[in-house]
Amino acid sequence: MVLHRNKYTHFLIFAIIGIGVLCIVGYAILKPTKAQNSANGTLYAFADALRLSDNKVAKSLVTSEQWERLDTWMLDHKAFKCPFSWQYSLDPDYNQPFWSCQSCDYNGATARCCNFSFRCTYPEGSYTFWIEEVVIRQLEKGYQVVEWGKVCEKTGKEEQAICQ
Repeated sequence: MVLHRNKYTHFLIFAIIGIGVLCIVGYAILKPTKAQNSANGTLYAFADALRLSDNKVAKSLVTSEQWERLDTWMLDHKAFKCPFSWQYSLDPDYNQPFWSCQSCDYNGATARCCNFSFRCTYPEGSYTFWIEEVVIRQLEKGYQVVEWGKVCEKTGKEEQAICQ
């Protein structure tokens, strides 16, 4: 069977490619903002951005007063992504975040105060990452991190956690 091309075939191919590119670009642009629709989404995206050293996403999730602190973290921090492992990836506790949040008062305004932790295990060891006292408020841009306590991480090879 021979496929005959007509004048609409090229148009259809370019239209499909164009739609695909628009979807990818749209997703990349909107991804950080979707997190700001909820305090939990903002917390998870913020923790992920710190762990992966994604300064652009992190800055989109915090108030501008915190940008200098983010820049300092990004200079000193090496991104960590848990290696895939067939042995550990089927475990329900592998690569799972845990967080707890409650309502709190922040400078006279209602906020969400949260703690976040993330742990993964892989053949060479384990990795644990946590953030204490993350304060999230609903502002004009959606939910944003206005302050956070210490950030710590520990690999299975280290005796103690490294905290900032």
